[in-house]
Amino acid sequence: MSQYTTEVRFICEQIAGLTESVGSTGIEEVIDKSWKEIFGTDFDIYDEDYREILCKKILRHYYTREIGYETPSLWIFKLRVRMNEIMPYYNQLYNSALMEFNPFHDFNYTIEHKGENSDQASGTTGGESKSVNKYSETPQNGLSGVESGEYLTSASITNNTDSSSSSSSSSGTNKWDEVLSGKRSGTSYSELLQEFRRTFINIDLDIIDSLSDLFFNLWS
Repeated sequence: MSQYTTEVRFICEQIAGLTESVGSTGIEEVIDKSWKEIFGTDFDIYDEDYREILCKKILRHYYTREIGYETPSLWIFKLRVRMNEIMPYYNQLYNSALMEFNPFHDFNYTIEHKGENSDQASGTTGGESKSVNKYSETPQNGLSGVESGEYLTSASITNNTDSSSSSSSSSGTNKWDEVLSGKRSGTSYSELLQEFRRTFINIDLDIIDSLSDLFFNLWS
């Protein structure tokens, strides 16, 4: 029973439309119906889907605690102010915990490789040819005299020379990265996963602890 102000559960039950308290089996339904009315939706959070999870976790933690203010309305106002003040800081912690990495790897580094290559090619092509023209107006010895050059009216010799050359060159730079990652410590995979999960749990608990002065801290 409340002795100084009122307990969180009574505020939740009133918002949920109940006229009398429910047992432990109905707590989750009460929290489902009341969390948004208590916390609102105006404080920043790193992931909108996590807003409901966090708010419900806070209500469960303080469900049977008395509020530290005279009226529920004043307590709700102070709670919303506090959430707007502290969440920018905790959002940074959440985002840091969500940085993309493999929780099962305990080392990760990159080796950069760089190399240069060059190719050169050159060549020359060519050839020589000779053409001989022999002519006789009245060959006395037939064509054999023309071929042997004994009976010629005129003759000419032409030498032809053809040549060409070519060259080519190419160069470039090759770069590639070698990424190494894995697990080399003696820590088991289950221990690494538990450590990763504890990161989020610890942030949630820090937020809950930062709200403790909004509740009555005298116990009888």
